[in-house]
Parts: sequence; structure tokens; C-alpha cells
Amino acid sequence: MSSTYGTLRDTQAMNEGQESLRLLDNDPLEDPEVSPHTAQFLATELEEHEEQHHVLEGISKAEAISASWSRKSLVIAYSGLYLTSFIVSLEQQTTFSLQRFATSNFAAHSNLATINLFGNIFLAVAKPPMVKAGDVFGRTEALFGAVTLYLISYILLAISQNFSQFMVASMLYMCGQTGLFIMNQLIIADTSSLINRGLLSALPDLPYLFTVWLGPAIAQALHPEKNNGWRWGYGMWAFILPLASFPLLLSLYTNQQLDGTGIILFLLGFCLVLYPLSRFGLSTGVFGISKHDLILMSLGVAGVLLLFWYECVYAEYPIFALRSLIHPTIMGSCFLLFFSFVSFYLFQNFLTSYLQVSLYYDVDRAGIASNIYSFSSTTTGILSGLVMKRLGRYRALLFTGIPLYALGVLLMYAQGFFSPIAPYAIFIGLFMAGLGGGLMVISAQVAVQSVSEHCTLGANLALYLTFSSIGGAFGSALAKGMWTKNLSNGLLTLLNPYLSTDEIDKIFHDLRVALSYVPGTHIRELINTAFAQAQRLLTGWAVVTTLLMFVSASFIQDKSLSQPSPELHPETALSHHSSR
Repeated sequence: MSSTYGTLRDTQAMNEGQESLRLLDNDPLEDPEVSPHTAQFLATELEEHEEQHHVLEGISKAEAISASWSRKSLVIAYSGLYLTSFIVSLEQQTTFSLQRFATSNFAAHSNLATINLFGNIFLAVAKPPMVKAGDVFGRTEALFGAVTLYLISYILLAISQNFSQFMVASMLYMCGQTGLFIMNQLIIADTSSLINRGLLSALPDLPYLFTVWLGPAIAQALHPEKNNGWRWGYGMWAFILPLASFPLLLSLYTNQQLDGTGIILFLLGFCLVLYPLSRFGLSTGVFGISKHDLILMSLGVAGVLLLFWYECVYAEYPIFALRSLIHPTIMGSCFLLFFSFVSFYLFQNFLTSYLQVSLYYDVDRAGIASNIYSFSSTTTGILSGLVMKRLGRYRALLFTGIPLYALGVLLMYAQGFFSPIAPYAIFIGLFMAGLGGGLMVISAQVAVQSVSEHCTLGANLALYLTFSSIGGAFGSALAKGMWTKNLSNGLLTLLNPYLSTDEIDKIFHDLRVALSYVPGTHIRELINTAFAQAQRLLTGWAVVTTLLMFVSASFIQDKSLSQPSPELHPETALSHHSSR
């Protein structure tokens, strides 16, 4: 029998409705092995815990379910979870290749990064409410809500008539995506021991080993260059995903006890900061930002600061576990994830467009090339779980993964453009970066979970994943601004002697127009050069960002995963009877 958090409380006490979380007689703060940072963190956790008069119903449900797991029921539950994960990963790899054709259909190809910018903000906003809903009402109810959001978004994406409608539908899609992902992770956390957590947390990514090859081929078969091709590519998932997720859905999703003020402050603050940031370089003002955008950014910064104050001091139901950031491991893990996603989204947003235009790749080949990162990161994510199970540690994997990631991005910058070996440098660079990314993301996630109590596990996990979304939003904002400025200027400078301004503008806004120029012609070569220059600049800044990843990782403390955490009492949660 392997223990998830500790030993099972006696059934009679649980049936009588007594508290499912209680402390040992001996004070873990007096343990000499507990570091000062950990002691301070634990003191805060215990203080907050003592203020609670009852356990949230959803957590109680999760603990009661955990107590009754048999081997057969676990196999059925995990089979349903992985079936859903396979369908979601296949959909993501398919629609990723379709997105640039959908935006080109609305003459808005350069706004790809804008979708990712606001999408990541909504990813961040959706995580805490989903966690809270899962804690209050149960995992299955919140899961049902996530699938419902997915379903509605697929339909809206397929029938959208302009870029604004497409973007709104994309935001709804992001909310469903993050809800489904975080509920899967919480279900895994409820039913696994800490020593197995890294491996099981990575297994939902296993389908990416196959779907990275299947998705682009499906996208190619749909003929996305035609108006209805990409629409079918979105709409068909409105039927497929609900069927695949049916085994995991048991009851309706309801929502309450959420901090609406905090969510509003988060949305306003980060939107007002990031949207003007995505437009930098387009004005003659300070740092290429207009006075109007500077005012918006100032208001956004004020909103973010107000959010921090409100969440830490006033909020009755905080949407972010900001107090957990006083623990160096959680702080370091969160900022490591933030900067890694900034770096990734800097070079990833327009990479496929560069491959199609400058290297003459079709949709299928470009999609497969860009998915090399997903393939290699999934592989090492699973392997890192096995290694952590073997070693019982995670910090060594972090400092193996970060250099690998940095070297991969550096290789792309150095040899991926204007070089006869550019295609190989892109492939190898993406593969290396993915190897490193898989190692560090899973290791950092386990690090956060290793210092979290069961009652705060969901909130801390949401906080960690929120930093990834904010990082993706910042990376997309920077990519949008740099791509817009440098590609438009590059096209204008290189093509002005040969094409009219209107023709150059069409090339910039519609990928299909850029691809329509015959390969090998002088104009096409100039277009290729402009795309390569813009993408190389983005990759260069991605390299610079990796330096901050090393700094963040230095705060993460190592910890044995084979023993119960000193922050956790052996009876703070229920055991997992895997031997049944």
C-alpha cells in the first residue's frame, strides 16, 4: 500500500462529519530538519488552516473518493482521463496549423500573437475559479464545466465571421482548456503518492508523442486554405470531445464562493499592461509607445499592484495563493515557469509562418517541425517522472533541463536563419529545447507540490500554472510588437522598389498572399528575407530570457520525495489503496 499524503482516518470519525484535516500532537515546526524558510511558510499555512471552520465540500469529496479507490476503479478512471487527454492533444495539434489560415481569412495574420496574448491571460484567470469550483463542489462538476466551455468555443470558432468573433471564441476555448488540464492534474494529485506524482503528472502528455505527427496531417487533409476547410477543422471537435470525456463526467458543474473583485482586477490590470506592450515600436513616443498606451500601461500596473494588496489583505476567497510565494521553492518554481514561457512564446508564435514562407514547408511539414518541441518535451517529461521516482529528488533535473533548453534556443538563433543548415538547426534546436523544457517543467511542478498541504495543493498548483499563462501572455505581447514592427518595416524596405504599398500590406496581413509568390523569384526571395529577419530577432530575445531562468531556479530547494513532507502531517489527507 502506497500512501498519498499519510494514513487513512478511521471511517467512524469521517462518517460523523468530523474535520478531515488535523495536526499531530508534536509540532512539525520543532523538527530540526525544517529550514527557516520552510518554518515561516508552514507557520503561515497553519495559521490560515486554523481560521477555517470546515473543509470545503469538494476537498471532502476528493478525500472520500480517494479512500475507496480500488485497483480496478483506478484503471477505469485513468483510462478515461487519458482518452480525454488524447483527444485534446490531437485537437490542439490539428487546430494549431489551422489558426494562421483562419486569421488570414480575416486579413489578420499578424494578430496571431494577439490571440495568444489574451488567451494566456484568460488561461491564468480561469485556473483559480476552476480550482475553487473543484474544491467547493467536486472535481467532476468542475470538469463538466470545462468540457461545456470547450464545446461552446468549438462551435463559435467554426461559425465566426470576423477576427473579433474568432478571438472571443478563442478566449472561451482557453478557459475550457485550462479547466480540463487543471482538473486532470488535481485528480492525479488526489490519487497518487508524492514519489509517483512526477510520472503520473506527465502521463497525460503521452498522447503528444503520436498526435504531433497526426495533427498536421489532419489539418492538411482539411485544405485549410479554403474558407470552409479550417471551419470544419474546429467544428468537428464539438462532437468528438464530449463523447471522449463522457466517462469522466458524473454531474453538473456549479460555481460559487469565487472572488469576483480579484478576477476583475487581474483582467483589467494585465490586459491594460500587455495590450499596449504588444504595440510597442509602432509610435514615435517613449520606447516606441504612444502617450495613450503609456497611460493604459500605468493604469494596468496600478491595477496589478492593487490586486496584490487586495488578495493578501482583504479578499475573503483569494483567487491566488500569493502568500505561498514567501516560500523560496514556490517562488523560484513560479518565476522559472514564467520566464520559460516568455522565452517559448517569443520564438514560437510565428515560427510556423517562417517555415512556410522562408523554407517552403507545406502545412503538414511545418506543423510537424514546430511540434518537435512538444514531442521531445513530452518524452523527457515522462522520463523525468521515472528518474524522480528512482532518485527521490528533483533539483538535479532542473539544472539539467535549463541548460539544454537554452542551448537549443541558442542553436536556432545562431544557425536557423540565412544558413545552408537552417532546417537542421531548427529541428535540432527545437528537439534540444524540448528535452530541457520537459525536464524543468515537471520537476518544478513536483517541487511546488512537495511543499504544499493537501488543503492548499490546488491553490498552489493553480498559482504555479498561472505564472505559465502570464509568461505566455508577456511573451506573446513582446512577439506581437516586435513582429509587427520588424516584418512590416522589412517588407516595406525590401519590396518598396517593386510593389505598391497596398500590395505590401496584403503580404503582411495575409499569409496566403505571401505564399502565392512563386518560389525562386526575386520578390519571393525578398519576402523570405523579411520573414527570416523578423523571426531571428524574436529568437534572439528568447535566448536572452533564458538567463533569468537560471536565476529563478537558484531559489528552488531540493527535497526528498521518498519521505512524507515535513510541512505535511501524516494525517492531513487520505491514503491511496493501490493494492486492492
